[in-house]
Amino acid sequence: MMKKKINPASVVTDEEVASMINELSHEFEMSEVEKLSCSWIRAIMSQPSRKKNNPRRSFEYSKKKLCTYLKWRTDSRITDKIQYHLNNGGENEKEDNGSTDATVSAGEVAPTPTTMKLITTTSPGSFYWYGVDNEGAPVLWYKADLTIFEKTNVQNEIEYASLILHGALDALPPNVHSLNFVILFDKYRAGKALQRPSMGPEFIKMLMLTCPDRLKRAIMVTGIAGHVFFNIAKGLAPSNIIDKVVVTQSRKEAAELIVELGIVTKDCLPDFMNGTFVHNEVLTTNYSAMIKAVRLAMRQYDSEPSCKALSLASSSSLRLLY
Repeated sequence: MMKKKINPASVVTDEEVASMINELSHEFEMSEVEKLSCSWIRAIMSQPSRKKNNPRRSFEYSKKKLCTYLKWRTDSRITDKIQYHLNNGGENEKEDNGSTDATVSAGEVAPTPTTMKLITTTSPGSFYWYGVDNEGAPVLWYKADLTIFEKTNVQNEIEYASLILHGALDALPPNVHSLNFVILFDKYRAGKALQRPSMGPEFIKMLMLTCPDRLKRAIMVTGIAGHVFFNIAKGLAPSNIIDKVVVTQSRKEAAELIVELGIVTKDCLPDFMNGTFVHNEVLTTNYSAMIKAVRLAMRQYDSEPSCKALSLASSSSLRLLY
């Protein structure tokens, strides 16, 4: 196959993006290729090449990265799993009794109980989506103090985390390809965390594999003990990820920063970060409600870029759920 001519500038042309989509569609199901937005493909292709000191990645390297991601999607059946969990409720709502009587949209086929099972977490409310920033990008939250490390099955938790991630990422607006991440690692039981030493590294590996160049910015509150995790992340993640992480010592400092950066508005600053806004418990623990809410919030962003959008999304998703 002939090598693509690369624009010497870092700008990726529409023709190059179209060519990438065309080549990928010959190797993977179009239903999966369609999960790649043009803005995300452009972001992946336009990243600087760290090894060759080029202003951007080669077409071949970018394609390899996207092929690895699409192969993961196919092998993991992530599309089917997301739909199954949306149809069958989610964490803290139902046991997996093999039922497939949930409503399925026209043209969709619900995965059967013989091929799919409900995945739950031992740490509800520790990892979830809530709200969008001032540009419509969703906000991911992690609270280490709510993670029950000693009861965690690492493989199960990583699979559940990928379900949460892609439940929202698969529904991003066309002009949005990235996510915000607020990480609260200032309060947790270090002794319990040490019982699952592979959890942090496995999560980072999953993030790198399934969300390449998705991170817009991350705000991490480390306190004293949280630096251990950050040091692990620095050793595993590439510089283009670490460079987007801002480390703070306190939640107060982080709160000021996320407001300043437009990740949340002041009236949406959560109560666990010195604000007054309360994250709805159902939307932080129930998979189906959480994903429906953040999807609606992203769709409604243009008309209501504030807490009001999330409040409307929350009430709508709860009506859909119940």
